[in-house]
Amino acid sequence: MANVWVGSEYYIPEINQSGRTFDVTIKSTTTSNTYIYQADKDVVPPNPESVGAAKIVFLKGFGYSELIEHPDSDDDSRRIRISPNRTNSENGKDLVVEYAVAANGCVSYIYDDNFDSVGAANAIPYHVVSGGTGWNSQDEIYFDNIDAGYYENEKRQANIPAFSEKTDAEKEAFFKSVDKENKPNQRNNVEGYVIWTDVDGPAFFNGTPEVNLASNATFYVNCAIRANTWIP
Repeated sequence: MANVWVGSEYYIPEINQSGRTFDVTIKSTTTSNTYIYQADKDVVPPNPESVGAAKIVFLKGFGYSELIEHPDSDDDSRRIRISPNRTNSENGKDLVVEYAVAANGCVSYIYDDNFDSVGAANAIPYHVVSGGTGWNSQDEIYFDNIDAGYYENEKRQANIPAFSEKTDAEKEAFFKSVDKENKPNQRNNVEGYVIWTDVDGPAFFNGTPEVNLASNATFYVNCAIRANTWIP
């Protein structure tokens, strides 16, 4: 029978799923040492090394309700990094979010949307590149005055909710300005939430493929090795 997972320090030959727990057998590649990691089913075990790093965030309407349009370019791999200016978090800091810009200047939906349900695969244009420390789930985050490029198309701009709320005088001033050679720069305010932090580690759910269960178990095995709880 083939091993479920193989690494340089240890391998996982089997996972017993017959009881109320997943019993993951871990064997050293160099010694006779064996470790049994036991995880309750359908739970997300705590991460013993957590520092409150944000893993997944949700930015309300980002790329949909607010127009983001940078200059056209031959470069289809542009990335722009933003950090929250304000938060209601007591200790959260150093969070950095990155969004992708396509060659046409619009946001590019290339990252998995995995915050709303297990296994979701809808695309979003942003992801966390530095989780910082001290964050908790549902902490509010606010990005003020984010550079969102310029108003490329006044008809598109007129159709978004933020523009429809402007006064007639503001709308008239806008349409006059886009007739000029230099189109106005636009700034957006973005609000969102921290959805998931490293306080919780990888989950163990019924129906998950065995190779994924094994991969998730390695997270906790590596924590045990660093804490000298187990030596391969």
